[in-house]
Amino acid sequence: MDVLFILAVAFAGGVGACVRYVAVEGWPRGTTPLAAVVGPGSAATAEAGLPRRVAPEWRLMIVNVVASLIAGFAAGLLPLPTVASMIVISGFCGGMSSWSSVMLDASNALSARKLGKTAIIVVVQMLWGVFAALIGVTVGQLLGVSLGLGALAWE
Repeated sequence: MDVLFILAVAFAGGVGACVRYVAVEGWPRGTTPLAAVVGPGSAATAEAGLPRRVAPEWRLMIVNVVASLIAGFAAGLLPLPTVASMIVISGFCGGMSSWSSVMLDASNALSARKLGKTAIIVVVQMLWGVFAALIGVTVGQLLGVSLGLGALAWE
């Protein structure tokens, strides 16, 4: 393997990890006071309270599903194995997704005896990830055929 290729995959992984960090940890927070948006003394101000945030487990799930979709799209569009497909799939999507964090969230939920939450985290994450990858592969293949790049054989 070429050193430049390894560095490109590592760089793409770093970019993917940065995207994951911003999406999970730096998720937009409502900093504008609600009274400034709705108006002081409004009934909506008292009822609505602070803006709700998406739980970290769900933000991570969204990021992992998007990474699966991108990986599937790249696998369907790009002939495998190529340098571009390895950089996108192994590098960027590998850095963006964090299945170990999913298992840690599931383990923490299991330790807290939240069996339903544990099942949802594991099962839904896996199903959505596989489903997103299949959608990505299908769309990538259709686009690849229309662009004349060829398609993967499903046989």
